[in-house]
Amino acid sequence: MALLSSPYAKTLLAQTRCPVCGAEREELLDERFLITVAYQCTAKFGVHGEGEIYVHSVCPSGSHLAAKTLNDEAAALDVPRQPGKAGA
Repeated sequence: MALLSSPYAKTLLAQTRCPVCGAEREELLDERFLITVAYQCTAKFGVHGEGEIYVHSVCPSGSHLAAKTLNDEAAALDVPRQPGKAGA
């Protein structure tokens, strides 16, 4: 699997259903620096390198809002740890 250290990749790979309408995942393309997930509703989301999740093909519903929601979720996982704090 590519980009396992990226919280954005982890978040996208965890989506077995379209985050917009709930359609089942149809295809997962996992290359070295690119992940693309396609759903039965025709929506596709992707991550390139260490970048954020983007909409590749729009779901008939609000895919751009879903991508922003997923990015916010992933960004919360990517909070830098401070020296001297528990869990550092």
